Amino acid sequence: MKTILIITNSTHGGGAENTMLLLHNYFLKIGLDSNLVAINDMDGYQEMIHEKTFLIHRKWSDGVIQTFKGLRKFKEIIKNLNPTIIIANCELPELYVALIRTHTSIIYAVEHTTKPWNGRRVSGFIVRFILLLKSAKWITVNQNQKAVWPCNQKSKWIPNPIAEKSESMSIKSDMPNGTIVFVGRLREEKSPRLLLEACEKLSIPLSLYGDGNLAGELKSRYGDSDLIRFMGYKQNPWSEISPYSLIVVPSEYEGDGLVVVEAMQNGNPILLRDNVDLRRFSLDESHYFGNFQELVEKLQSFRDDPNIYKVDAAVRDRALKPRSLDSVAKQWIRLFDITKKDRIRRR
Repeated sequence: MKTILIITNSTHGGGAENTMLLLHNYFLKIGLDSNLVAINDMDGYQEMIHEKTFLIHRKWSDGVIQTFKGLRKFKEIIKNLNPTIIIANCELPELYVALIRTHTSIIYAVEHTTKPWNGRRVSGFIVRFILLLKSAKWITVNQNQKAVWPCNQKSKWIPNPIAEKSESMSIKSDMPNGTIVFVGRLREEKSPRLLLEACEKLSIPLSLYGDGNLAGELKSRYGDSDLIRFMGYKQNPWSEISPYSLIVVPSEYEGDGLVVVEAMQNGNPILLRDNVDLRRFSLDESHYFGNFQELVEKLQSFRDDPNIYKVDAAVRDRALKPRSLDSVAKQWIRLFDITKKDRIRRR
């Protein structure tokens, strides 16, 4: 029987972590021996304990020494589980997998961004070269990405799944219609400042869902008020977000852009920054802004006409269909079988 080990930054938080947890729970539900390792704790939030989940308890702000202390604990987990399949999800899991013995394991590394190891390219090159020597297989969540940095290895596209919307996920919101909403980590590459400045200029209400290393600075600068509300991390922010609110994604770059698909599922109008990562959703030109002035103008247009950035039903269906949890999980399972047969054939 396969023993699957999924390694993530944390049990929840961003799209990458949430989708791996969905897959882990699905694998368990159908009887697979799936295990999940979460390296980091969520600062300020209680870590969620799930079935067959192992916590390393590294802090996001920890340096090199604590990272390698966590590696010792990770090695013990590997020794006890002896996984046949390892899925390394994002950069820190890549590092941990690169530094352990994995002779009997099939390794899949999941690329979640178009700018991997940003600011740490030398370290990233070394880690990914080691993974190349370990014959790691690359999976990308970006349909347009055919190969991964830095060795130009071919990658297979498997989209991130999204949870089906059920009655238990119905919206219970007191959010005023016409609110602007940001969902994501409060980090530089997500550009929350751009949106904060635009909403402040127009005196238009903004709710921000998420946390990150900019949270303290932004709260100090803008504060919580009737106009600007920092909602923090929520496991399911969509249960609070009115479908009549505008979802704005001002990111400089994105990996999967999962928030865009979730917004479509929720029925929200959407406004995106004009970059190659977000252009792949193929929305009408009106849904994109290129700079601060365009963002301000489009927010004003939304205030004048709340339906202006609604997504066409055909576009929404095309984006949602390949992301059903059942479909994505079956793609992973087929990949496991194909890789195993290929390995046996080469012996």
